[in-house]
Amino acid sequence: MQEVIDWLVLAGALRPLPESQRAELVRAGEAQRVARDPEGRFRSLEPEHAAVFEAFHREEDRDSWEVIPDVMVEVYPELRTTKTKTAWGDLPGPERP
Repeated sequence: MQEVIDWLVLAGALRPLPESQRAELVRAGEAQRVARDPEGRFRSLEPEHAAVFEAFHREEDRDSWEVIPDVMVEVYPELRTTKTKTAWGDLPGPERP
């Protein structure tokens, strides 16, 4: 998966979110996990496992990207030609069969 992300970044179809947005995603993810488990049952069973679990999710929350739509449809032109109506099909550019 990382190879695809790296390729899309090099193609200009993805760019990292600003640090402030990444930090907000981390805070929102933490709040969501606490809301799902308000009594902390899973976090209190094995603290070392809970720490690894939380670190994994924080990193996952931070690893978010902004899609550059006009470049993404150059990389994946089939996004414009899906059978269902999508916003991708509304992007300007050459018509695709």
